[in-house]
Amino acid sequence: MANTFEDYTVSTSTTNFNITFEYLEDSHVVVEIDGVLQATSAYSIVAGSPNQVQLTTPVTSGKVRIRRDSNADSDNPFVDFVNGSVLTESELDKAYRHNLFLNEEIGNLNERSLQKEVGGNNWDT
Repeated sequence: MANTFEDYTVSTSTTNFNITFEYLEDSHVVVEIDGVLQATSAYSIVAGSPNQVQLTTPVTSGKVRIRRDSNADSDNPFVDFVNGSVLTESELDKAYRHNLFLNEEIGNLNERSLQKEVGGNNWDT
């Protein structure tokens, strides 16, 4: 399964973290510090190889998670096809990748959910 997030354990003052997964738009990258979702004003995306998240305030300790949230808002589809329009490869690829990314994110959540232990009847938390 593709990775949709990267965890960093911070022990010194740090502001930059690599983005190790694919994403479609900068707004699809979110940051959590010690499990708390950060406002978009708390960081920016810096283009490079690889792209990075740059925090406005350094983190000196704790856990930082950089993750993809591909926005599953069904009221506002990422790509909206219109009758009579020309289907372009770019738009079809974008729609496919958005769906793929959403499925990967759901798969990662499922892997971390409450499940029965392998070969048994007991719940494994």
